[in-house]
Amino acid sequence: MSAKSASNPFIKRVLHVRRVSRVTAGGKSRSVSALVVVGNGNGAAGYGQGRGIEAAQAIQKATERAHKSMIVIPRYDNRTIFSNMEHNYRGVRLMMYAAPPGYGVVANDKIHEVCRCAGIADMSAKVYGSRNPMNVIKATFDAFTKQTVPQQIAKARGCKVMEVGIFRP
Repeated sequence: MSAKSASNPFIKRVLHVRRVSRVTAGGKSRSVSALVVVGNGNGAAGYGQGRGIEAAQAIQKATERAHKSMIVIPRYDNRTIFSNMEHNYRGVRLMMYAAPPGYGVVANDKIHEVCRCAGIADMSAKVYGSRNPMNVIKATFDAFTKQTVPQQIAKARGCKVMEVGIFRP
């Protein structure tokens, strides 16, 4: 489901759909939960989770929430992350590595789809601990927002961005 057309400039990926139930006094109440990632393929992406009686309704709600939660992801050369990083989110330990041009995205399938939606073409990632799809997605977005960019390094050192010097193989 990646309908990127002239009317809708966003890439949409349905990452996880599952049936859930809630026990009430009247019996079990069944519904469907969906996890969706949207992005423009050029550095912006967001995720959303929705519930509904039918899968289509859950996906629609998740898509609306994903559009509302879109963030800008800083990228080096519009293709990879700025530096290697390690990030912990609940039970997920995430290791992300910058890669040279042409390397591709070598990562967990959920992270791969996030990178495709965000426009990241070269990166490697490894997930340790829990592989719960929702927590992996949250950890990925949290890591993207907390990566250090050259402007932050220059500000901390008290110098100009040109003096920071990012080494790439």
